[in-house]
Amino acid sequence: MPDPIAPKRYYGGEYGWVAPFILEVRNGLNLGKEQLPSRDAAIVPKIVEKAALGIMQEGKKLGESRAAEEMTQRLIKRKENGTKEVWKCCAHLYSRERFLYKTLNKDMRFIGSTKHEPIWRSKIHTLGPFGLLLWDNPFNEKPNTNKLVYLGANLTDDQIATYENLSKHTDEYGSFQAFTSCGRDPQKAESMGNVLLIIKVQLAFTVDL
Repeated sequence: MPDPIAPKRYYGGEYGWVAPFILEVRNGLNLGKEQLPSRDAAIVPKIVEKAALGIMQEGKKLGESRAAEEMTQRLIKRKENGTKEVWKCCAHLYSRERFLYKTLNKDMRFIGSTKHEPIWRSKIHTLGPFGLLLWDNPFNEKPNTNKLVYLGANLTDDQIATYENLSKHTDEYGSFQAFTSCGRDPQKAESMGNVLLIIKVQLAFTVDL
């Protein structure tokens, strides 16, 4: 599993509730500001079709056409089943150790790095529609508060120093731009790398998988 931390940037800036990647995907799909799958079920089938096409394109480039076809078939079968069923399918596909998770996670971590901007922008029209479906969780009716979660990662000395420096400046903020998986078991998380990040969720929308 790749580290959830961008290898050069380490973390993105403070972008608010909606990540730049999602904003660009929404613009690319010509959706209005309030037009999201969870609010407008009529647009879901079209976005699912675009997501399936994008997964196939990325899979072909990576020599993963068979895996891509399996994923798209699962997704297409649910395109008329409503937003919640589509989202559950997307969450299942993303949680598998396949190219979809690895590619989207890796490239979204470059958000915030001017040098690597072409990398994540290249995924707006391919993996972007899938990312939008996954991000717009219809089950998230209210945010979680006051929760501790843990994230293990393999960081270099320079990356560790960056976090230590950030922790000394309480008026500065950073963010993980990829869909980041955390856990409630600190021992299990610690076994995933050489650093254990302890994250206090003060106010955030999270998903239990």
